[in-house]
Amino acid sequence: MLRRLVALLAWVAAVEWTAAVEALRDVTHVLEVRSGWEYAPAQAPPALEQLPAEWSAVALPHRQGAEPCGIYRASFAVPAAWAGYRASLAVRPSGGTVWVWLNGQLLGVRAPSALDVRLDAAKAVRPGVSNTLLIAIAAPGDPERPGLAACWLEATGAVTVERIAVSAWPLGQGSVADVALDAANHSRERFEGRVELAFEPDDPSASLRAGLASNPHPVWRRGSDVRLDPGQSIAVTHSFEPQPPRLWRPGDPFLYRLTATLQTRDGQLVRQVGRSVGICSAQAAGGRWLANGECLRVTAVAFAARGATLLCTQPGQASALAQKLGGTGILPVAGQHRLEACATAPSLDELLDFCDREGVLAFLDAPALPPDAPGGRETLAALAAEALRHPCVWGWVAQGDFETAPATRDRLRELTPRLPVGRPAPDLAADAAGFDFLVARFATKPGREDDDGYGRRLDDLVRNADGKVLVVLDRVTEAGDRGRLDASLDRRSREADRRSLVVVLGFETDRDDALFAIAEKRLSPFTLKEPRHEARMDREAFVLKTRFEVQLASAVAQRIPCYSLADHRIAWRASRADALAGSGVVPLSPAQPRIAEGGTQPGRGEVEWRTDKAGDVEFVAELQSAAGRVLARHRAKLSLEKRDGKAELKVQPLDKAEAAPPPAPAQNIECVHLDALAWHFNNDGISWRANPTEGNFDFPSRREGACFVADHLPKRDALVEVPGHPAVTFRFPDKDDRLRNNVLCDGQRLQLAKPYEAFDAVWFLGACHDGARTALLTIDYEDGQAQGELRLADWLSKPAAGEIDILRLSAIHTADGKEEARECGLVAWRVPLDPKRKLLAITLPRERNMHVFAATLTRTRNP
Repeated sequence: MLRRLVALLAWVAAVEWTAAVEALRDVTHVLEVRSGWEYAPAQAPPALEQLPAEWSAVALPHRQGAEPCGIYRASFAVPAAWAGYRASLAVRPSGGTVWVWLNGQLLGVRAPSALDVRLDAAKAVRPGVSNTLLIAIAAPGDPERPGLAACWLEATGAVTVERIAVSAWPLGQGSVADVALDAANHSRERFEGRVELAFEPDDPSASLRAGLASNPHPVWRRGSDVRLDPGQSIAVTHSFEPQPPRLWRPGDPFLYRLTATLQTRDGQLVRQVGRSVGICSAQAAGGRWLANGECLRVTAVAFAARGATLLCTQPGQASALAQKLGGTGILPVAGQHRLEACATAPSLDELLDFCDREGVLAFLDAPALPPDAPGGRETLAALAAEALRHPCVWGWVAQGDFETAPATRDRLRELTPRLPVGRPAPDLAADAAGFDFLVARFATKPGREDDDGYGRRLDDLVRNADGKVLVVLDRVTEAGDRGRLDASLDRRSREADRRSLVVVLGFETDRDDALFAIAEKRLSPFTLKEPRHEARMDREAFVLKTRFEVQLASAVAQRIPCYSLADHRIAWRASRADALAGSGVVPLSPAQPRIAEGGTQPGRGEVEWRTDKAGDVEFVAELQSAAGRVLARHRAKLSLEKRDGKAELKVQPLDKAEAAPPPAPAQNIECVHLDALAWHFNNDGISWRANPTEGNFDFPSRREGACFVADHLPKRDALVEVPGHPAVTFRFPDKDDRLRNNVLCDGQRLQLAKPYEAFDAVWFLGACHDGARTALLTIDYEDGQAQGELRLADWLSKPAAGEIDILRLSAIHTADGKEEARECGLVAWRVPLDPKRKLLAITLPRERNMHVFAATLTRTRNP
């Protein structure tokens, strides 16, 4: 396998990832501007001396009407302590060209793109007083109305990591990687310390596949001493050859991670940044699509997300991506259906991070901008930088009319010479020549007549494509009979397979519709049939026997190389409103289904479980792959009754979970993440499936204990919101096997840096082992001390004393490394502070059953 990968690497073109990366700061200041917004329609972006006279109060997210331009303004206070920080302003528009002014200074203009607008506000922001923000958004003639989804300010500390970059170049027998780091000192004092660069497998399970299990050390690590005078910047560069070299591929994305750490001379952490890195090249030429030198054909479930087309090519990816896109909905726009992002939807960078890790393919939309468009060059440069740092991006789709699209194509080839550029081709117009591939979107409905015409339309596409690679995205409408739809999708797959130019066939459909499940079935090789339940009485207890069956059902899967059920299993859970009735993991037998014409041998399993009470039980079953990916899920309500001494059972399938209530309106809340808590981490309560015995959460006094499953937790540095308090967030710690990730409370002192400031509350994210606990912590103010109560629930129980349930998981790793289907979770707890007194430090209680993973200080900033 390694020889094959080394040989393939000789095909890989040089690919460079260069991007500004947010640092892990001692304290991270985030001020969301949520209230006090006003709006006025306009014909064009205003001059500051000619603002509209009439304004109306609005709440974010807000969408404009038919007016050509909309103007938003808000006033808000910026903390006086920000005078020593470097401030930036982030704006999340939903389309349109954006102009931003802060305190009368124009921060910048950005043309339409899928990225958040992030602007340097260091010279315009006024700490300690009220600031006025003005945002204009215009999209003349665009049928999809723009608007403003969110806006916030961030402040960084004095010594910052400005950029980390990676370049991967092919050699005859391997590859060479160049890494670079830029750091800057914005303080008034000299900084002396050390910077360390580490290049290592991002996924611990990948290190096992790469043969690195016997070598737990990184692929490469090197440190350098640095000295930074006030206002000085420095660049640190190194080169090395990764051994063994690995490639990114769909379904098995092997990603490295570059981590840069900045420390003081005595080893105290100052900054740490990281970036996922993959080696990948794509080429569309001669009617073939080459990925890392291999010819590729794809059948996929396609999603049209904000600014990108995403292709799920492996089992379970589509369901996972649909959950990731949970804050979106599908709207018909100009005869098309597109996913429209709202305030809770992930940004493009977050989506591409997800696609990198899951092996989902992505094609980015490039707006066709006239050469003189305001901010046009900056927008394409920002999109190009985004594309180059994500190995899942395999090409561009240049949008717009035929006059501006070629200019966009040529500019993209300058910025990203190794990414093919495609063109939407509804009619395959002649001036689509010069593009590398063509994207054709169908909108069809199943049925005999439509199926007969489908092949003729494909023939027309191939004939007019003049040998170019075709990406066919088939939007399925009017579901009707499910069996007829399934047969139609199967026939379309066979028609596409007959034409070599069609290298991608994607089925687009509504995310929450029955069509989605049917389209995903065309991709997923395994289908989990509805479990069968039998009930009987054993004295006063109900005994239930549940049987599971998994089939290789679709004809598309029949043509793909043999799938295996080896190490696949069913994870199940039966729960009441007040208790867990039972849970477990069931292996499937036989392990090797035989693929043959007309059907396959199914995988089966069964389990017997008991419950003492009549009534309703929620039953959840998941088909999990050997790697732990959830391939299919089934939910049902089981109603149990005892009648004439016999058990009666009724089963009602549950298709959708109840929607959560909308969060309460929030004020302008500033969050300060106490990332310095990581200096006190003394326990590892998390383990990956690839190394399930590495963590120990519930028995830290001994060598082995149960712990959380890292694969189920948020990614490192993810912002975790507190339910009901959307402005309050925690920054999740690193889950790496080599690191500790939580504090066992033993009187640790969390010291704040000068100048000291006042806060409304401190929030803690954590849980206890061996039962819930309540303990007193010490709060040091500038003028004295006070006590506060810290209360955390047991990690295996739901909150029962006012804690806020923030992360609820379905499985744990036991002390012997087995994954057990058992509910666990983390909770949030708020400790009020005196907002009139300046806070110096917080001392945690001496209660070693309490685990704290993150802490956040908050205060209200009214306009």
